[in-house]
Amino acid sequence: MTEETSIPQDLSFAAGLESTVRSSESLTKAVSQLGRQVRMTIAVANRNREPIQKQRGLLNNENFSAFKPDEEMKAMAVDRARELGLTVVRSGRFGVTVEGPLELVKEVSGADFFVQAMGRPDQSRSTSNFASAHTPPEPDDLFIAPTESLSLEAKVGGAIDHFVFTPPPIYFAPAQSSPSVGYHNINTGDIRRILNVPQDYDGSGVRVAVVDTGFYPHPYYAANGLNFRPISTPSAPRADVDQEGHGTAITYNVFATAPGAEVLGFKQSRPPQDALEDAADAGAQVITCSWGYPNEQVFPIIQATILDIIRDGTTVLFAAGNGHYAWPGSQPEVVSIGGVFSDASGQLEVSNYASGFMSSVFSGRRIPDLCGLCGEKPKAIYIVMPTQPGNQMDKALSGGSHPYGDETGNADGWVGASGTSSATPQVAGIVALILQKAAQKGRKLSPAEVHGILTSSASAITRGRNSMGIPAIGQPNVATGWGLVDAATALAMV
Repeated sequence: MTEETSIPQDLSFAAGLESTVRSSESLTKAVSQLGRQVRMTIAVANRNREPIQKQRGLLNNENFSAFKPDEEMKAMAVDRARELGLTVVRSGRFGVTVEGPLELVKEVSGADFFVQAMGRPDQSRSTSNFASAHTPPEPDDLFIAPTESLSLEAKVGGAIDHFVFTPPPIYFAPAQSSPSVGYHNINTGDIRRILNVPQDYDGSGVRVAVVDTGFYPHPYYAANGLNFRPISTPSAPRADVDQEGHGTAITYNVFATAPGAEVLGFKQSRPPQDALEDAADAGAQVITCSWGYPNEQVFPIIQATILDIIRDGTTVLFAAGNGHYAWPGSQPEVVSIGGVFSDASGQLEVSNYASGFMSSVFSGRRIPDLCGLCGEKPKAIYIVMPTQPGNQMDKALSGGSHPYGDETGNADGWVGASGTSSATPQVAGIVALILQKAAQKGRKLSPAEVHGILTSSASAITRGRNSMGIPAIGQPNVATGWGLVDAATALAMV
C-alpha cells in the first residue's frame, strides 16, 4: 500500500467500520485523503462573548445577526489560524473554514479523532445522532470527527472560540424499489408480458434519447444495472435536475421494454429544437418525446428540425396527447403513440385518458399510429415510477386514495402516473429491439420501415372510447390507430 492510500496508524474507527474500510480500496483511499487534510470551521469569538455554538436551536430571524463576527475579530482568527499552521480555505460570514493534516489538527484542538460514516449505526457521543442505516458507506459518506463532540471549545486564543467539525449531509434519495400500493397497477414485468416482449432481445447496442423535463440519477436505475445517462449540454447544463419529475419517471418505460439499451436523457431546451438536435448529434437511433403543443400548433423551425432528423435516419416518436389535439404527435412522419388500458383481469381497451383524432392540419392523418399502455381517468395513476424526490409530480400525486392519489409519499421519489407520456417510451424501447435484431442481420432500417413494422404487427383493440369519446371500432381506428404494440410479432417481421 502506497503512502497516498495508507491509513494513519493512530486513527481509530467507529464501531464495525474498520474492516469495511480496509477491505475496500476506494474507502481506504478516501480515509487516507481525509487524514491528509482535515477540514473544520472556526467559530469566531463575539465581542459580547456569547458563542454562536451555544445558540443551537435559539437562532431566528430576529437575533441571528447579533452573532455575526465583526471583520476585526475575524481577521484576528484568520491570523491565529495561520500562525498555528492551518490553511485558510474561506473566510465566511459567520465562520472561517480551515484545514490541516490530522496530526496538526489533533495538536491544535487537543482532541482524539476517529473515522465515521454517515448512515451507519454507532453509539459514540459525537456522531450517534447521525446514524440511520446499516448500509455500507460510499467514499463521500466518510469523515473524520473528534471522538467526544463535533464542537470543541478552542484554547488557542486569537479570537478563535470553537473548532466545529460538520459531517457531510445525508441526501434524501428514494428507495431503489417501488413502494407497495393497494390498487391495480403494472410494473416492468407486466409491461413486458402485455406487450409480448420476448427474452431474446433487450435493445443492446441501440442508443435511445429521451427529451424531457430533466433526468435525476435515481437509485432505481443504477441498482438494476440500467445504462442511463443524463447529458449536459450548453442549452441545458443541468440535465440531472428534474424539478417537475416527468423525465426521470417516464424513462422507466424505455427500460421496461429494452433493459439493455443505452438511454441518454436530454433536458428540454428553449426553443425545443436545440434539445432535439443535441440528441441527434449524440448519435441517438431513437428519439422519444412525451410532449407537444395543443390544438395542433405547428412551429416551422421545430417542424423542419424533426423532419431533417428523421431524414438522417433517426426514428422519432411523439405522444399523441392526453385529451389534447397535439402536435408534433400529429406530424405524419413521426411515430405517434396513444394509450391502451389493461385491467386487473387482463382485458384490453382503449384508454379513456389518451388522445385519438383526425388531424385538422395534415389531410387524412389519423392520430395515433399505435399504442402503448396507459391508465384511465381521472388521473391515469397506473404505473409506479421513480422520480426526483419532492418534485412537482411527487407532491401533486402523493397520498390520498386511488384513483385521486397514488398512495405514496410526497417526497419519496416514487410517483404513480402514466398517460401517453409513459406509453411512448414503451414503444421506443420496442423500436430499440427491432433495430437490435436488424443490426444482427446486417440491416439498417429506415424510420419509414420501422413505422411500417410497428403498425403492421400491432394487435387490434376494439373496446372502449378514448379521451375524445371516439370508440375503438375496426382496425385501424381513430381511437387506437392500428392497436397495441406487439413486440414479438414486430420482431418476427424484421
